[in-house]
Amino acid sequence: MAAPRPISVMLLSRSERLASVDKRTLREAGAITRWSMTSGVEAARLLEGLASGSRPETPDVIVCHQELEDMDGEQFCAMLRLHPRLVSQPVLLLLANDDEAQQMAALGCGASALLSRPYSVETLRRQLLSLTAYAAHERQLQKAAANTDASAFNEALASYAMLLKPARQPEDYFNAALRCLEAGQWNTAIAAFQRALRAEHIKGEAELGIAAAYKGKGDKARYRAWLARAADTFARARRWHKARSAYMRLLQENPRARNPVIAAAQRLLRQGDVEGAAQALAAVYDISDDTTLADKLAQTCLASATEDSEGDENAARIRAESNELIARLENHLKGELGDEALSLSSEIRRQLDVLARQREERLRQAAEERRREAAAFQQWQERQAAREETGAREGDGVTQPAPEAPSRPPQDSPPPSYLEEIEPLSPLPQPGTDAQDDGVSRTHLFNDILSVIRCTWQLSRRRRK
Repeated sequence: MAAPRPISVMLLSRSERLASVDKRTLREAGAITRWSMTSGVEAARLLEGLASGSRPETPDVIVCHQELEDMDGEQFCAMLRLHPRLVSQPVLLLLANDDEAQQMAALGCGASALLSRPYSVETLRRQLLSLTAYAAHERQLQKAAANTDASAFNEALASYAMLLKPARQPEDYFNAALRCLEAGQWNTAIAAFQRALRAEHIKGEAELGIAAAYKGKGDKARYRAWLARAADTFARARRWHKARSAYMRLLQENPRARNPVIAAAQRLLRQGDVEGAAQALAAVYDISDDTTLADKLAQTCLASATEDSEGDENAARIRAESNELIARLENHLKGELGDEALSLSSEIRRQLDVLARQREERLRQAAEERRREAAAFQQWQERQAAREETGAREGDGVTQPAPEAPSRPPQDSPPPSYLEEIEPLSPLPQPGTDAQDDGVSRTHLFNDILSVIRCTWQLSRRRRK
């Protein structure tokens, strides 16, 4: 009786050093290692070639470690099951230990059986014999799958070959992503473009590529989000025409989208780079609303002049500095826009006048409020002093110390308590008018209230003594 044919094995491990131990154990279990590899991608390519040949010669069992050089063992099993000729290929997945959580995580990856370390030679032999018991039936399945579609396997293999080790440069990922984009492999293209984002000089193009891939998938929300990111990246890199192109595509999806080029122009104006701001504005002038654009630029010019004031609130000086900044911007815009620069600068000056008047009115109101508070504080002090003098004359001969007058509050603090004791100031009455008589009656009422407060304070002080 002829001796049984030894079981042929393809061994996949993370390194040749680890594979040498398993080769000896497989030999003792009655198997022969015909292929030993460390790359899951290379192993998958070899298996596809072996299964697609005129005389298929696939291994009886694939023994795969849980960690390979370029992917996990679970990922290799899942990718292998995508090929119709390899869907029933026996795979024994070796786990690092017998942890139950690890075994549960490995379930469903496509492995035919799991074997945890440490294991005996006899246990390995039983597993190999069990997996090869249906070899004839598996060959029939492979023969039936000879003309089936393997596109899913090829796409997965291309993805892993491109994205996993060895490490590639961002430009390599970008070029590969473009090919995937042309082939309609949206997920692979997105993964490759994301790896290309590390290179600043192609970051905007990579973000445009991700946007195109999401558009191909039908995800309009992510398409708009990545278009906006690309436009902002181009604007920050001062690639104005690229930013304009991305923004125009974004406007087709969202007419209310923020214009990153105008935001960049405002930032450059605040930094004093008037020439750079003019170049940015020239790129998007024809697709921007004149009034909105002029209003934003006027706000920036006024804010720049105010920041340089260092506490000086002179309105004339601030207007002069703002107009000077607008004049410098106009000179640079003439070289970019020609006569249209004059109309834009005129609109900016008109908006600046409106904003300056509003600012001056707010400052005037704030100054008036501070004046009213100061007058109220002085009036309170005068009435307090008058009340102390009256109490000294009408009292029992003992002059009580008057409560310390509160200090002047900070300008930005809320109204102090003493302001609540008097009514708001009204315009000063002219002599001989009814308003003057009304003011005198209010003064008497206020003095009566202070008398009650003073008596209450004196009584409480005597009780404590």
